[in-house]
Amino acid sequence: MRAPVRSAAPRFIAASMAALALSVGLGIGAVAATAATTSGVRPCGWHKLALVNGWHSQQSKWDSGDPAYCIPGDGMVYLSGSLAQSSGTDPEFAVLPRSGRPASTMFLSSYASGGTVGSVKIDIRGRMFAQLDAARDFTSLAGISFPTAATVAAGHQISPLLNTWTSGQSKYRTGNPSYAVRHGIVHLSGSVVHGSGVPAAGSSQWIFARLPRAARPAGCFGKNVYTGYGGTSPVLIDPGNGHIYGADANFTSLAAISYPAAPVTWRQLPRLAGNDLPWCKPPSYYISQGVVYLTGMLQMSQTAVFAVLPPAARPKHAMFFNVDGTGSADEVNTVLRISPDGEMYSFDSTSSSYFFSLAGLSYHIGS
Repeated sequence: MRAPVRSAAPRFIAASMAALALSVGLGIGAVAATAATTSGVRPCGWHKLALVNGWHSQQSKWDSGDPAYCIPGDGMVYLSGSLAQSSGTDPEFAVLPRSGRPASTMFLSSYASGGTVGSVKIDIRGRMFAQLDAARDFTSLAGISFPTAATVAAGHQISPLLNTWTSGQSKYRTGNPSYAVRHGIVHLSGSVVHGSGVPAAGSSQWIFARLPRAARPAGCFGKNVYTGYGGTSPVLIDPGNGHIYGADANFTSLAAISYPAAPVTWRQLPRLAGNDLPWCKPPSYYISQGVVYLTGMLQMSQTAVFAVLPPAARPKHAMFFNVDGTGSADEVNTVLRISPDGEMYSFDSTSSSYFFSLAGLSYHIGS
């Protein structure tokens, strides 16, 4: 089952965050950019996914890792690697073991061939699907993580829902909107839909709930999520008052959204290119339980390596992400590549001058 087509919503994270900051007065630059905190490192015993239906690893071509999963005991499941389909048309590419299956069906946006928006679906039986045509040429699993069914069960439902927003559970079996906090990290799950048409751009009707203080992010936050048939738009969260904004009126997935809860001490990335933006932190990172969390925004006037991660925060393989920005088109987003040597490279095929956000991106160091 797929979610419905996407509707008009705040399209660009950069523009949306700027408007949000001006309209509600976010205190989004207040977190100090000093030393990063590492709350222990849990070893992640990676296991290769058994690929089926003509799907194969892209590790040998892109050094992006074999498709794999790990369940390190922190209440989360982490995915890694990339794949493509050499024959056949069946979108199912693997099945997760029982211990790694989600509590509800998840629809996820992912990086696909040429920087297009891909789509990964994982159902409660652990079956994994790459649903769009572009995904057959290349689908990245980099940075995908989600809470185990036990973690979701021990969490809290996001309630009450506001402005005629309702849970997507009854229609799509994607779970009620909820959150769990583990080791100072907030993990969202479920989905929401708007009950009475599409709110006007900038309207407060996009607010679907208010998160409690313990579940609010440390600084500005907006992350692209799945919005139906491969669409993607950002979910925005105001760290000051906890308001959380839907990305799409017809369907907004909250699956695989994770971020550090305030207070957090971020470490600013030494930059090689780009300019800071006044309404958000500079590009920064934080490490907890062996997972790297990114935040901040940057304005770029070129395709370039804009920063280099320190050795402690580098992934094992090359990672590819679609990140939203003002240069992005609906089908092709700004691309972020993180290399094993720590180089962070951005590219936007639609504009030589663009903004982009790192907020909401995370990955296990062993990825």
